[in-house]
This record gives sequence, structure tokens and C-alpha cells, in this order.
Amino acid sequence: MLSADIFPNYELYLEDESRIKGNAEKIFFPETIEDAALAAKYAAGRNLPITAQGARTGLFGRAVPESGIILNFERMNKILGLNGSEHRAELRVEAGVRLNQIEEFLKLNNPKLFFPPAPSEKTSSVGGLFGSGASGYADMAVSFFRSALWMSRGGEISEIDNPEKIAELFGKGGENGAGLEFTIGLAPKPARAWGVVYFFDDDKTLFDFFEKIKSPALAVAEYFNGEALKLANINKPAALYVELWGGDARALEAELFSQLDLFGEGETWAADSEAEIEKFRQIRHKITEAVAEKTPPGAPRLEALLKAEAVSARGYCRIIRADLENSGLAAAVYGRARSNHLSVAFTAGFEAGAELIKKWAGMAAADGGSAEAPRWVFPRSV
Repeated sequence: MLSADIFPNYELYLEDESRIKGNAEKIFFPETIEDAALAAKYAAGRNLPITAQGARTGLFGRAVPESGIILNFERMNKILGLNGSEHRAELRVEAGVRLNQIEEFLKLNNPKLFFPPAPSEKTSSVGGLFGSGASGYADMAVSFFRSALWMSRGGEISEIDNPEKIAELFGKGGENGAGLEFTIGLAPKPARAWGVVYFFDDDKTLFDFFEKIKSPALAVAEYFNGEALKLANINKPAALYVELWGGDARALEAELFSQLDLFGEGETWAADSEAEIEKFRQIRHKITEAVAEKTPPGAPRLEALLKAEAVSARGYCRIIRADLENSGLAAAVYGRARSNHLSVAFTAGFEAGAELIKKWAGMAAADGGSAEAPRWVFPRSV
């Protein structure tokens, strides 16, 4: 196992995509379960905090150390086994396996299967996905984690397969230890799929339309405000991206045409090929990249993720829009319309923007939800 002092060769590992820069004494790159346990016991014996790292693609600084040691899992990157059938299969992977690695593996070994959460950041790792609580574009990540080989902060190893315990650990960012291996569920690829981007003049019309969609084929529903679309070089006031999945081509097309009739006159983009649908999915990724590019050099990102499943995205978007207008600020707002998981990203007005994020975080907490933002706004998730 490689272990080293941070300086002078590993300073890059003190930050992630949040642009927050941290501090640590040493970094460890375990390649085996035994390596990881030794590193954890080294830290525990010296009372040093541990920061677990995946691919460092996170936006909120979870992988940024404040002190102690870094446990980086990029060398624990093996796919350990595929079990099951085309109808129900599971894949055992190490924590450092990246999502694009899983895609390539399945193309070669069973192209009829896929990992449904599939976040737009394909270079993120499975361990990072679990630790960050990312839901993927189809809002279903935690249900596809079937078990985990878990290491406590003291280096004890145990297999966890209780769904309630998995859900309890999901999204906790290494607070109670780290997953070394995961068994993830795979699903049959839908025989047919349609991706459709609907454009609207305002949020009210968008949500009126969205709330009328009752199709069981609806798998994805992603909201974008005008500022978010600008970052993706799309000059429209608002958009809703949906995906319809199904096994019967005629039935799925009937669902699509029913939806288009409901939409009426207006601009849409539609595609049924995997390559074209992937381009639609990358709109979200283009936004996150553009936020990084437009954030002033040397400044950390200011982006928050609000989660409040018990209430509608319509209400949250209305409040966020009013607060931005009253403050004279602009922000990209985008996210899951069904589950009310909304990202809000600023590229200017950081001090005032941070105060708005704190307000919205309180609103989410009052509604039984949560909020996440960079560590300079909140020390940890609230």
C-alpha cells in the first residue's frame, strides 16, 4: 500500500470539485481490505480523523480533509463478480470502481443490463455515490445498494445487508466508516426509451403540465430554470426533461403522443436512440461544468442541494425565484421534479447567495428534508 506525506507530491488530494482546499498530514492508497484496515487503525491509534475519498467529483467538499489522514480508494477499483440473470442481477465491486467502468464492463459481459441510478457524472466512483447520497437522474440509487463490506473508523470489518442499515449509512459521507466493497443491483435495460425536452415560457405552465402527467412509463423528470439553461447554451425560460421507459414500442409511442397532445403547441426536442438520449442527460452535466468555469479563479463554488420529498418542487421553485428576484441575484436552479431534489448554483453574489441558501436549508429542514452546501456555508450537511 502506498502511503505518503501530503507535501510535496499529493497536494491535489486536498480538494475536490467544490474548490475548497483542506489540510491533512498523510494520504493512504489501499489496494486491499487489509490495507484499508491498517490505515484506519493507524489513524485510530493516533486519534487522527479520517477523510474517505472516491473520485473527488463532489461539489460540497465531503472529500476535503480538515486534518488527519486521507483514505483514498482509487486503487481499490476491481469489479469482483456478476451474478444472476438478465432479469435480476447483482454486481460486486470495490469502492473505487467508477460508473463508466461499470458501463464498459456490462457492454462486454451483458449489454442487456444497466445500473439504473446512473448519475450524469460518469467518472464518479461507487463509494463516492454511496457516501454522497447521489440519487442519479432516475431518483433510485439507495434501493440498488444491496449490501456493503463496511469498515468502521477503527478498522473493524463487517458485511451489512440489512436494507434499513444500508439506508441509514447512505449519504453520510464516511461519518460512521466507509464501504470497501458494494453489491449493487442491476436491471434489464428498457427495450425502448424516449427522451423529450419540453420548453416553457414560465414555471407555472411547466408545473401545470408536469402535474398532469400520470404515465407509469415516466422514469425521469428533470426541471431547469432559464439561468441553468443559459449555462448549457440553451436560450429558453424553462424546460422539463422527461424519459419514458417501456418494453412495448407501440404502447410507449402511444404514451409519448398522449403527452405531446397534452403539451400542445410549443417547442420540444425528442429522441429514441441511446446516443441522443445521452446528449439530453448531459445537459445537467454541462451546467455543473459551466458553474465551475464561471466561478472566479481561487473562489470556492457556491451550490446547494435542497431535498424535501414531502412537498412539491413547484412551491420550492416559486419561493426560490421570488427570493432571487428580491435580492437582485441570479442562480441556476435544476433538479428532480418528482422528488423535489433541487440544485441551486451561484456564479456571483456569493455572500448574499450563502444567506439565501441558509434560509432555504431551514425551509427544507422544516419540511422534513435536508440541505447540503459547501463546507464554508455549512460545516456539514443539515
